[in-house]
Amino acid sequence: MTLLEEARPQAVRVRPRFDDVGFWLFVAGLLANCFAGHWSSLHVPVPIDRALLLAGLALEWGRARRDGRRAPLGTAAVLLLAFAVWTAISFLGSPVRASDGLFFLVDLAVLPAVLFLSAPLVLDTARRRSAFAATFAVFGCYLGLTAITQTLPLPALVFPAYILDPSVGIHADRARGPYAEAVNNGIMLVFSGALGGVTAALAERRAWRVVGIAATLLTAVGCALTLTRAIWFGGAAALLVGVLLTPALRRRAPVVLVGLVAVAALFPLVFPGFGEAATTRGGDESPIWDRLNVNAAAARMVVHDPLLGVGWNQAGERMSEFVRLGGDYPVTAASATLIPHNVFLGRFAELGILGGSLWIAATIAAYVVPVLRRGRPGFAPWRVALLACTVCWVVVANFGPVNYSQPAYLLALVGGITASGAAVRLPAHDWRPSPHRSLRGAHRG
Repeated sequence: MTLLEEARPQAVRVRPRFDDVGFWLFVAGLLANCFAGHWSSLHVPVPIDRALLLAGLALEWGRARRDGRRAPLGTAAVLLLAFAVWTAISFLGSPVRASDGLFFLVDLAVLPAVLFLSAPLVLDTARRRSAFAATFAVFGCYLGLTAITQTLPLPALVFPAYILDPSVGIHADRARGPYAEAVNNGIMLVFSGALGGVTAALAERRAWRVVGIAATLLTAVGCALTLTRAIWFGGAAALLVGVLLTPALRRRAPVVLVGLVAVAALFPLVFPGFGEAATTRGGDESPIWDRLNVNAAAARMVVHDPLLGVGWNQAGERMSEFVRLGGDYPVTAASATLIPHNVFLGRFAELGILGGSLWIAATIAAYVVPVLRRGRPGFAPWRVALLACTVCWVVVANFGPVNYSQPAYLLALVGGITASGAAVRLPAHDWRPSPHRSLRGAHRG
């Protein structure tokens, strides 16, 4: 039995009510975070994304308190909060406390724990969860279309305009979206595509199902246009998870495979220069040398400070102390200034075996265990989405630092939603495989 072969839930309408001020402030803050670091390019004098997010959270926690509801403090939430505290102590004890270290602390440790804990309160109804998924499905369509218009190129259709400005951000020759960075854009394309799949599975209205399907297709095209190998591998792994765990898609796997091959064959025709650019990116060895150098240095940091590590956000500061000449590859000029390009090595290098093990335990409890537990009807698509997002994140985390705020927020929320759906166990007879085998039938009844 696959994750989607469960009891049929009640039909869900994607028809948000606009009187939920806290909820919509919260969602607006999440969406606006795609412009983090680039507000000045939009002529906005101060960042507003985190202010909206925190304002929405405050209103929603107040609503929950008035209703007599409390956030479920399960094992995953406790471990995530413990990791946030451990990381904060490591940061405060570091000799160099740069501002980016504080931002990384908040974005990668504190807020994910808070959002995971808040998901059952903010996204407490099927209506809200569906509105949340549908919003990010639309956002995925935007990211996919922006990748296409940037690549063709159709500059008049690219918003915001700074995406085309090579002086802003990096990866100006790739589909980099509002992040002005191809890897962050690629991860969010995958995550938004996964929520597009949730929308296609749960929406009652045909229009929203079409939006969900369009999001999965456009984000897949956008992933290819990022010209980033980690995103290619991570996106392919997420797509494989979605196909294998969705009965309707699994039965049509050969058709899906043929369609993907056909689309790939058309890419050089639709996007002139794509084939040459993809070949160049695939054969570029210098990024591989950079990764080998900094990751080997991170491993030496673990040996040097095995229990507590060199300190949060200190790996980049001390990289030059640990870089050595490799036997089969050169030391590049960038190696001494980069941070570890493997999240797992980076965590253990900076937080030691104790902090790294705590982070691994929290990650498994928050993003793996909820997938393995069967929960209430209507949460099966969320489990598939969580697994797809987690698999993509793990793959990409082996190739780069992945210190991006919006993917961290979104993964924490999807994990919190899925965990809340698995928190209540129903009698065994409620989990008989549904006789309705199609994707629509399995969720709409």
